[in-house]
Amino acid sequence: MKDLHFIVQIGVGFGEVLSGGVLVYHKLAYEIANRGHKVTIFTTPQYPHQNINVEAGNNANNLNFDFDIDNTIIIPALDWKNKIGIKNVARWVLFHVNKHDTRNIDDTDIIYNFGTFKIEDKNKNTKNKLRVIDYKTDIFYNHNKPRNKKYCFITNKDHPENWEEIFNGYDAYNLTNWKQLGAWEYLAQKFNEYEYFLTFDQKSMYPVLAALCGTKSIIINNNNITPLEYKLTNPEQLFGVAYGFGDLEWVNKTIDLTPFYVKSKIKEDQTTVNNFIKYWEDKLK
Repeated sequence: MKDLHFIVQIGVGFGEVLSGGVLVYHKLAYEIANRGHKVTIFTTPQYPHQNINVEAGNNANNLNFDFDIDNTIIIPALDWKNKIGIKNVARWVLFHVNKHDTRNIDDTDIIYNFGTFKIEDKNKNTKNKLRVIDYKTDIFYNHNKPRNKKYCFITNKDHPENWEEIFNGYDAYNLTNWKQLGAWEYLAQKFNEYEYFLTFDQKSMYPVLAALCGTKSIIINNNNITPLEYKLTNPEQLFGVAYGFGDLEWVNKTIDLTPFYVKSKIKEDQTTVNNFIKYWEDKLK
């Protein structure tokens, strides 16, 4: 196997930005390094590995260090412009993108979709899915203790202007600042205390983490699609998650299956990473 070099555009830690997008980039860097290839990032890794090299003070626009351009694959943000002619570019789509978002993507770039995000510019070279999620199953699990029958919520995106009024109507406990109050352990503890979790965010890992803890997740739907249509495009939320309050019967039937289902999704994620690396190994051998 030829040793490859991957440059992953990570310039901040999860604790600095508190973004799920940042976390999955860190996770991808680890997964590549764990398969024996060298990885360069630009900040302290969230998941340290001996094959991860940190070039502090640099970034994807300032690659001021030595590397073999023929043997290097860069995984930059969508708005990164290839000014130095790197031959191997893998773009990772973590959100719905329009033609403006893809204006800096060259025809030779390879696009990988994190999930089922829409890419308006269908002429771009889109490959199969590349997905890595750290479900932290050692932290998020059902403690099987008595819980109150109330609601908790997190608001971060996709919420309407009157979100506070809506959540207040359910007398829901606000978990939005969970990262400052104790991070993952605090969030898992609170999920184990409440019966229901509410969110407007339709592209989030929170509903699944809540379901792992035995909390019934409800996505307050504001789109004119059915629960089945939602689940078909968000398969990781098949069990334990309701798309609208009318979908709670499904949650009651499936929530106990969530841990087993998540294990199967983790295996699928690993397959996407394996396929991603094999593509580049075959291309550059």
